[in-house]
Amino acid sequence: MEGEMSDLNLVPTKSPWGLSYWCTWGAQNVAWMDGLGRVEPSEMEGAAGAARARASLDEGLLLGKGGWARRFFQRARADLYIVLDDGWDAPPSGDMVEHLSSMILHPGRFPSHQRGPPAQRLRSLNDAVKAAGWRGIGIWLPANESGPYMDARPDMEPEDYWRERLEWSREAGIEYWKVDWGLFSGNHDFRRMLTRLGKEIHPALCIEHSVGSGMFNGPGGRVDPRWIKEVVAQAEYASVIRLYDVSTRLAIPTMLDRVQATLQAFAPAPGHDCWLNAEDEGYIGAALGCTLGIMRHPQLGKPRFPCPDGIRNTSKRLLEVDRALNWHRLAPPFPAGIGGVMTSDEVLTDSWTFSEGETWDRSVIGRRVEQAAPAIISRNVGLPRVIKSRDGDVPFVVAARNPNGAVSIAALGRLSPELGFRCPAVAVEITVEDITGPIGIFGKFKEVTFACSAPGRDLRSCTVWVQDLADSDAMNATAMVLVEKDSICITGGLINEAGSIAAEPGDESDPAVVLFVE
Repeated sequence: MEGEMSDLNLVPTKSPWGLSYWCTWGAQNVAWMDGLGRVEPSEMEGAAGAARARASLDEGLLLGKGGWARRFFQRARADLYIVLDDGWDAPPSGDMVEHLSSMILHPGRFPSHQRGPPAQRLRSLNDAVKAAGWRGIGIWLPANESGPYMDARPDMEPEDYWRERLEWSREAGIEYWKVDWGLFSGNHDFRRMLTRLGKEIHPALCIEHSVGSGMFNGPGGRVDPRWIKEVVAQAEYASVIRLYDVSTRLAIPTMLDRVQATLQAFAPAPGHDCWLNAEDEGYIGAALGCTLGIMRHPQLGKPRFPCPDGIRNTSKRLLEVDRALNWHRLAPPFPAGIGGVMTSDEVLTDSWTFSEGETWDRSVIGRRVEQAAPAIISRNVGLPRVIKSRDGDVPFVVAARNPNGAVSIAALGRLSPELGFRCPAVAVEITVEDITGPIGIFGKFKEVTFACSAPGRDLRSCTVWVQDLADSDAMNATAMVLVEKDSICITGGLINEAGSIAAEPGDESDPAVVLFVE
């Protein structure tokens, strides 16, 4: 690569915005296996697997030498909360579920953070996580009160219970609640009450809501309209809606269809000021303006059930998190009701036959599961044109124009038992009003052409800068791109090379670059 490197950094060094987080649940699900000689797949599944994961979160795992908060995402952590997931506020053993939502740190889990009342203990833990470089802690909560705590305070009303915990969070500086399943999970009145009290008592707190579902979409692999109806109802009061759990294998089509279906239901509707959380799919969240709930993490200990060769292994795609969050510094996620969404008529279907150890859902083991989504999705910009290769194999392609003018486009991989995971490189053309803002390109392409529709614009005298979104040095790539009066074409070779400058040994992340036209 012959471009001229410079001291110019196209990515801001600090994020002006942040509602994304790394969630401990994925790490909890494998931490309990460390040191065990043998683990049966059945031990990971269903309620038994969840109980083991709940027990696998404590001060040592989080903040000890080599703990998660000290080791993970050193470059991205300043833009992330650590959400302490299911089990964090329960005793380390016994009937834990009854204690969830107590928000009281147990001495068996967090012995160094026991001084003072509950709010002071939470403040101590939050300060320790901030000192490690993160935004702070967020907390997972079920949609119900803690039974033992309520039994001990028979005169306490549910609203008083949540007022008390909101006051604790305010005093502790906790700014994110992830409200998940629970007795009142599907009760909009309960969730609306939490949001109302949150705005009254702790305005700086973001309360994330969600509509529970399995890991897969409905009949034909598409989103169930009944699920969308419930999500739209939540949007009337929610700040963030998490689009819920997906399987590791089929995450891309499952999450894509949820994102596009939800946006279709909202847009354009400026009153819907909630953000959508695309969970662990970093390049979907980056390219379509969604927040992230990162689950992936470096491999912990010896892998008990290794990822098959040729299959996407998110524990080896950590730089994708850095790149997605750096793009959010340039193009922050924007609410679901802003701008319109377009989808292609063509729908792509991915599939996988699940083996033991690949999922906690016993019902799909040995079955071929299909998930589908539109081949092309765009938000606030026209649909890109995808030029198919001779064999007709194509990736999912998504694009968006941010309200601040930034443009993003991503090619996302495909999966089948016959071909494994792959990202076919195709040529893509997209027309935008102007090319004065930053452009984010995620994934592998044959080439990408950006056509400028602004009248009188002549790009032939411009300078083109390109930078790996995980790096801090831009490169003058003017001589390496094809510039015409009203278009710029960047080759897949340049995207791959420039977008992998920050690559680390063993990391399999797809490339991603920011392009700036000066």
